[in-house]
Amino acid sequence: MESKIIGKVNFEEHLLDKELKLIDTFEFNDSYSEYASGIWKTCMLWNRSGLKDDHLSIEHNAHVKPTQYGKQLSYINELLESTFKKQYIKTVRLFMCINGLIIPHKDYLEFKKGFTRIHIPLKINEHALTSEEDIVYNMQKGEIWFIEGRKIHSAANFSKAKRINLVIDFAPDIPFEELFLNSENYQPNLTPKINQREQLKDEELGYIKGLSKIINEMNFDDILSILSKIHFYRNVSSELVFGWLDEIATSSNNYKIQQKAQEVTDLLIRKGPINN
Repeated sequence: MESKIIGKVNFEEHLLDKELKLIDTFEFNDSYSEYASGIWKTCMLWNRSGLKDDHLSIEHNAHVKPTQYGKQLSYINELLESTFKKQYIKTVRLFMCINGLIIPHKDYLEFKKGFTRIHIPLKINEHALTSEEDIVYNMQKGEIWFIEGRKIHSAANFSKAKRINLVIDFAPDIPFEELFLNSENYQPNLTPKINQREQLKDEELGYIKGLSKIINEMNFDDILSILSKIHFYRNVSSELVFGWLDEIATSSNNYKIQQKAQEVTDLLIRKGPINN
């Protein structure tokens, strides 16, 4: 697994709790909803324009500014500015998930270089999981995670309790230790919490392939969501989602389903968004 913990934040819990209550009043955006199932939303805190409705992560060379929401989070701003070198930051966002998931995908397909993306969990629960290919893990509160978005990855929260991550996009190609204001905050040897999963049974694989008998345009997204969840509880790679989807679509003998499966695969792991 190329994603890894590169440090840890020791929160002052009373200050963080106060800001989490404030975050509950923010309006989150459903940009990137084509990648999601259930509730998966974002909220922009710092970006190139300083506008909260400038939702997308974009390559740029400008200095970042706090948005209307970012200006209200004095404790989180202090943490960011005392932990990282601000000149390398391109965006700061919140990712919020409730009883949902982000479909397995690759990041940066539409960009020239992309970013170095860091996640810091602010609010977690035992049902909040993240994956890279065939590994599933639990990010712990305050861990500073580098997420290798060029690998097929996913995340889910199988709970009605919110999962909230602080997500920072840095300029690419900068060594991890150079992102930190103080080099002693770079801690690359912390051990992640890896989830152990049972093997996929032959009969379960038969049920998966049997979805070709019921798939149609009305339930396509539901079936994609089902396929995307399997690797979180069975010891298989998230990449299999796309092989299964192709086989199900082909066996359905439905041209529209085959075309939709191709479009989804292109969006998520081959080409990325068009005209972005």
